[in-house]
Amino acid sequence: MPFFAQMRTSDISRHLPDSRLRALYNLYQAELSECTKKGATLPALSVVGAEHYLGLQPWVVRVAVLEDGDFIYHEFGSKVIEAAGFSMLGKRLSSGHGRPFAFFREAYGKVVQNRQPMLAENAAVLAPNVGSWTRLLLPVRDEAQQINIVGVLSARSNEQCMADALLEANNEATLVIELVRNRAAEVVDARVTASNFRAQELLGMKGARHVHLSDLMPDPLSAPFFPTVVTAYRDEGRARFNGNFSLKDNEFRALTATRCGDGAVLILHALRQPAFATESTSAAA
Repeated sequence: MPFFAQMRTSDISRHLPDSRLRALYNLYQAELSECTKKGATLPALSVVGAEHYLGLQPWVVRVAVLEDGDFIYHEFGSKVIEAAGFSMLGKRLSSGHGRPFAFFREAYGKVVQNRQPMLAENAAVLAPNVGSWTRLLLPVRDEAQQINIVGVLSARSNEQCMADALLEANNEATLVIELVRNRAAEVVDARVTASNFRAQELLGMKGARHVHLSDLMPDPLSAPFFPTVVTAYRDEGRARFNGNFSLKDNEFRALTATRCGDGAVLILHALRQPAFATESTSAAA
């Protein structure tokens, strides 16, 4: 099985899984813009480091570039150690072997070469309790003007990775919803807790956070398909609605609902079958 690894250098903010990561990334970008105006190359480590990590310090890994092109770890967060089961603090990157370390070496090298942030994702083959890692890589300069890379990691469990894979395997727009009730326990709305790329693309969603069905259509409880959702939830099974409806100016011909927890998985069948497409990926050999 090939080792999954992906590097993003554009549209990074959209793919950050945590609001604090987005805040740190925005802070970095603002400082990078100021550096460009002043003719400087990179922000100072002090701008994003220490107290500016926004509570993410246990998830921070920082490496410095050595003269021979290798990297040495100057920080290795406690949460990363706990999840990975080992520490690289004080060690050279070259002391690690295997496909993950080859991927780290490639990613760090590109960040140094381009002097730009990167979002790197890879399968966590070295950490049995983690399914995948996402790391925001930010190039900075320390007090000695040496290039450092601050990496802020986010771990996804094996279960989360499996759920993501199942969502993305469906080429139809797919939403996972949780029913929202009032104090009388009456259903008044539904909150989107997960969605695949196709749904985000069609419905203009950057993610599932704070999105409700009422954000996608007026009065969703009166929508023709909503009784189907209720039936699937009540009968703890699957139900299908056949009939046209619209969400965010997109027309759909049917909906399949399957109970999931305190809600349901909704598969939205578009009038036109979408062409299969994937984002570009790169794999480390």
